[in-house]
Amino acid sequence: MKKKDYIGYDIHKNAQPKVAESGGIVLVIGFTVASIFLMIFFPELFNETLIFSL
Repeated sequence: MKKKDYIGYDIHKNAQPKVAESGGIVLVIGFTVASIFLMIFFPELFNETLIFSL
């Protein structure tokens, strides 16, 4: 996230270092929704989707 300049400042520390903004949970949710979509609409790819998800 720091490479893409999605950073913020830690306001709870005196030095206020740069930290990555939240984004991990959004990526996990998106990946999960995409996997479920593939399993529902493309059941022939169920095994591949399941293996890729793990």
